[in-house]
Amino acid sequence: MEERTPNPAEEVSLQWLDIPEIFLGSIDDQPSNEDQVRQELLSHPVEELKSLSEEELLLPRRDPDLAFLEDTPEPESDCVTTNFKWRDIPVQVDMFYHMDASQEDPHEHSIIGSDVRSAIQQCMPKRPDKELVQYLTAKARLESGTDDKRSWRSIRLAVLRELWNNPASWAALEAECRARREDPEIQKMLKSVKKSYRYWDPWWQAHQDRVAGEGPDILRKLPEGTIYIAVDKHGAVLLFVFPRGLTFTYDEATTQHIFDDLATYARHEPPPKPDVRRHPLDEDWIKEHPEFSSEQGGYHGTYHWGCHHEVDHETVTFVVETGDTRLLNRNTHIARLNKELMTGACGVLTRALYFWFGVLDPDLRARCQKVVEHTPTCLRTTEKECFSMRAALLNVKTESHKDSRDWKSGLAFLTPGGEFQGADLCVIDLGIQVPFPPGSIAAIRGREFEHFTTAWTGVRTCIVHTNHQSVREEAEERMAEPKGQQGLAKRLRVEAAARQAAARRAAKLQGQSEAGSSGSQPAETTSSGKRKRSS
Repeated sequence: MEERTPNPAEEVSLQWLDIPEIFLGSIDDQPSNEDQVRQELLSHPVEELKSLSEEELLLPRRDPDLAFLEDTPEPESDCVTTNFKWRDIPVQVDMFYHMDASQEDPHEHSIIGSDVRSAIQQCMPKRPDKELVQYLTAKARLESGTDDKRSWRSIRLAVLRELWNNPASWAALEAECRARREDPEIQKMLKSVKKSYRYWDPWWQAHQDRVAGEGPDILRKLPEGTIYIAVDKHGAVLLFVFPRGLTFTYDEATTQHIFDDLATYARHEPPPKPDVRRHPLDEDWIKEHPEFSSEQGGYHGTYHWGCHHEVDHETVTFVVETGDTRLLNRNTHIARLNKELMTGACGVLTRALYFWFGVLDPDLRARCQKVVEHTPTCLRTTEKECFSMRAALLNVKTESHKDSRDWKSGLAFLTPGGEFQGADLCVIDLGIQVPFPPGSIAAIRGREFEHFTTAWTGVRTCIVHTNHQSVREEAEERMAEPKGQQGLAKRLRVEAAARQAAARRAAKLQGQSEAGSSGSQPAETTSSGKRKRSS
């Protein structure tokens, strides 16, 4: 009888036999301590800043409510700062008195953000002209002969990559663009390109991030080990960074254990690679860091655990589990490891973030818990779950971005781990760059504030804990419905959308049939109505 080859995952366990207690220095893990820490870190310094007079704040004239202060000098920024020590750790609290966290654009009237962006632009090189990129995209589409819209974005990104790799060719290409502008085929394709075009240039964005993160006197750089808290004019937290805060909350061994477990899981179930259409610079990043490849014993990619709506389908589908979460339902050794990782390392991590969420915004935390409770497909890592989505980025670098799908005016938590140097957390509209070493905790209103991390050396994992706005809306709709009818309204919308999609497919097939009967040959289609690719 042939001997069975054992699965390496069979011999591995990620189960935590002892769940550590939250340490927090010399205080016990009691609910009242959230209030105590909030008073010490937030309430007292915020009240101190709020008590400053208008003369002390030097409020600028651009505030529409203070138009009478015509002779008030313009300050260098629109934030006031207080510094103190908490448990022998330096703390800096900035109040941005033109920002309001409850608004869709909380930094609309901010001075410091516009000043930082202006300083960045002064250091930037020339970028490819928009018309040139559109022309080259139209030309490439014509040459490819494809009308598959999914490939158009890839074509545009390939055009941008070639332009940035060969800036010496821009002048000749611009001359070609002017010469072929009247070409009928080019004009027709250009019309289509402009209709669907969004001028997003990740290479330009990456250059801006380097200028901001590496340039002198652009962002305020905090000393290492400093807790940083940014609040709006009402005292609501915009950004919270506690360097090595997870290590402080538990201890060094527990923090190491959490990220060691994630690394072990990644070696048995490699993470999905980033989508190159959304992360086109990932290819360059991996070329710079071949040590992340599996051939060299490394790992690289992103897991998504929890539930979400599929992109661009928030209103016509139910919340569903992510692909990485569905793996939990299988009867395999990898599924067992995944479950142990969720209830072990991720559960321990969630307990720490639950505490800090309560310190920063207990009302928002309670609302997040309600959403999780009323989302049947939500993955729960602890009995006090308050996040419906986790993304684990393993050696993945992202450019400056906003998390457009996150809870409006919500907080996302970030926890990096591993062994690395660099990777400071930067927020342009706050004008700040904060050291963000392994074992740190950060909370940010990521939907409203653009953020990025600087480059690093070493191995780095960052776990993002958040809730999506569309998941929140579906859960709140479910909460408002009578018991026994929860989810009914959404189900009716989903069914109506499915009928509309079926009608569109039928109309498309009928149009193709009529075109065929008039003498032209219709394109072959699949059973779903999609055109078959030519062989």
